[in-house]
Amino acid sequence: MKILLTFFLIMNLYAQDVFINSLRVYGSHSEISFPIVEYKDEGNSRITIDFDVESDVNPNLNIRFLFCNSNWKPYKSSFLSSAPNDIDYNLWLERVPRPASGADYHFTKSYPNKDIKFPFSGNWIFQIYNSSDPNFILGEGKFFVVRNEIVQSTSLKEGRIESRKVTDANLGRIIDITTSFNLNENRFGNELGKVVLIENQKLTSAIEITTDQSFQNDFFEWNGDKKFKFYFKSIQPGNEYRQVNLNDITWYNPPETKAHYDGADLSRFFKFGNNDFNGGSKLKNYKDDYAEYMDVKFELQPAVFNNDKNIYLVGAFTNWEIYEDFKLYEERPGYFSLFVNLKRGIYDYQYVTAFENGEDGDWLELEGNFWETSNEYHIFVYYNSTDFGGYEKLISYKLIQNR
Repeated sequence: MKILLTFFLIMNLYAQDVFINSLRVYGSHSEISFPIVEYKDEGNSRITIDFDVESDVNPNLNIRFLFCNSNWKPYKSSFLSSAPNDIDYNLWLERVPRPASGADYHFTKSYPNKDIKFPFSGNWIFQIYNSSDPNFILGEGKFFVVRNEIVQSTSLKEGRIESRKVTDANLGRIIDITTSFNLNENRFGNELGKVVLIENQKLTSAIEITTDQSFQNDFFEWNGDKKFKFYFKSIQPGNEYRQVNLNDITWYNPPETKAHYDGADLSRFFKFGNNDFNGGSKLKNYKDDYAEYMDVKFELQPAVFNNDKNIYLVGAFTNWEIYEDFKLYEERPGYFSLFVNLKRGIYDYQYVTAFENGEDGDWLELEGNFWETSNEYHIFVYYNSTDFGGYEKLISYKLIQNR
């Protein structure tokens, strides 16, 4: 089974013969950085949007920026619009020096800048569209903007699941994370909304604790005034991600290639992996003669797994979301495969077992669970602001690492 991959975030592929490929958004430090803009006294960080364009002619593209609630739903209120600084018109696309299947033009640009502003602290999305059809979205991505008002004090320790039975001791390994803080004088404790924790770059698989609901393992304490403490006690660290490295032109060339030439992937339930990019990817520069696209065959022989479930390929090229189009095909008994169209580079990925449409996804069954795994944990504190008609304001962000 072959899948033509022409998106990394959320994309629609068909609009006036314009295709957006290898779309990424990342932070200031590097192309594998978490996508966040932090406003600080010593200087602000930025996000970079980067993608290839496949088109016979140079299209007239725009990028629209929208402020959202914590569940990524754009606000409709005009008070929460950043107009007229919310659309980047007539994007400058550079002609790829060696046009090939998948790329005729390239775009990269950092934000905010003199034309684009992010006045609100919280969740944002961007949408790429052709100026001739603003309602047809060619590509879409997510990022955060934060103006820190409070300081979080965090702790992290290894632990074991005690509240429920686990089928294997390995699955009982967890990371306990706590964060505590005091609200500012002009904030009210009963207006605190939620605290959200994101592992690596799994933006849509967040763990959240809301102030109107606690769970057995994840809960919070409040002194009735300004002081809060949140406990995340059910985090399974998983394994280091697998990697596919397509940079060697001796082994990897279009039109088709294998992800690995040393055999199919196997279950890693008892095998600890190598270092990874914490969910990111590093792609060949578009000016490189070998910045090519190719159909990459991923192969898996899982030995034992829950046969009632399907196996899905997820990674930096799916924005760590489970898509039905990335369900592996059983080529022969016990042997699964999938072709994915990728640009030359290095990508983090893994396998997930799940029912149809990604329901009840198990990220550990084929990958294992180890305390030694190095992860980034991003912690966000949201406050229910009454300004501008009311919105979820991101008042604090903190990054912690367990290794």
